[in-house]
Amino acid sequence: MSAPDPLEIIESRLVRALHDRVVLGETDHPAVLSTWVAICGDVPDSTILCELPPILGRLAREEGGEAALAGAGLIPAAGSRPLFWQALAARVASHVRRLDDAARDSGAPSPALMPPQMASARAQVAVLHRQMMTLVDAAFAVEAERERLVAETERLEAELAALSAEIGDAITGVLDNQADAPRALARLAEAVGLDSAASALRRLPRLPFASPLPPPPREARPARMRLSPPPGTPRTPRPLPKPVALPPLALPGTL
Repeated sequence: MSAPDPLEIIESRLVRALHDRVVLGETDHPAVLSTWVAICGDVPDSTILCELPPILGRLAREEGGEAALAGAGLIPAAGSRPLFWQALAARVASHVRRLDDAARDSGAPSPALMPPQMASARAQVAVLHRQMMTLVDAAFAVEAERERLVAETERLEAELAALSAEIGDAITGVLDNQADAPRALARLAEAVGLDSAASALRRLPRLPFASPLPPPPREARPARMRLSPPPGTPRTPRPLPKPVALPPLALPGTL
């Protein structure tokens, strides 16, 4: 399996930087030079000097490429584009060579290690971004579920209040009008969802509690029979009561 072409790698990194709208034309800033090292720091400076201008020219001829290069500051406002790109390549190659020499002399990390490190950092950032978006989606889902539960709780509380009112009305109807108790109980059954029981209660007749009940009939007692003497029997007169002896009455002055 052949090794990947370094020029293709540089071009793909440059295209990614243009897609990310990274500023690349202001090479006076150290941050811009560090970005160029991340793009082509793992190729020799001679390759950068010779191949970077043709790569920029090829990208400018592609559809939308000129606008992308202009957004990154790689299209000069005036003057020759090839000369601008050649000067840019010379500045980048010189910076890479200087970093390489410093790494050789002081043992600092080589600029050739920066592109792989940047690629690894990009991969880690992409993983972290996906994890963060997963957490954001989960947070939105939790918030949506919370709002749904709040709405459901409010609906159930309203239904409970209405049900309590219906039950109270039904109980009041039973207590106030006992004759219409089946219909009041039917309303109570409908309030709790017992439709069949409510239908059965509505078919019951009105109870006779509204009018006073008549007293129960008294039992007829047999008449007492009186014995009469046979005809012609003389009636015996009843004896008079004996007189009661009273003590003498003492009048005043007789003693």
